[in-house]
Amino acid sequence: IRLVQVPAPFLAFERECDAQRLLVVFNFDSGHAELPLDALPSFKPAAGHNFPAELDGTTLRMPGWGVFFGDLPPAQSRKDDPPRKNLSIKMA
Repeated sequence: IRLVQVPAPFLAFERECDAQRLLVVFNFDSGHAELPLDALPSFKPAAGHNFPAELDGTTLRMPGWGVFFGDLPPAQSRKDDPPRKNLSIKMA
C-alpha cells in the first residue's frame, strides 16, 4: 500500500498485487466533496464497483462517505506519478 497525499476529507492509496495496481479514494466527510485530479496519479475509472462518483476531466466529485476505485498503469509506468509515502505493515 502506498499513500497518496490528498487534502482532507480524503484518504487515497495505491494497492498493488501481482500485475494489478488500484487507486482507492475515500471521502471521510458526510457531505459531497471535490478532489482535483492533478492531486492523483494517472488512472482510468475501474469498472464494476457501483459506487457513485463523477469525473469531469479536472475534478473527482464524490458523495459523503463515498469510495472511488481507479485502475492504475503497470508499475514500470510510475515515473510520471506524483510522489507518495510508502506504508508497510508487518504481521506478528
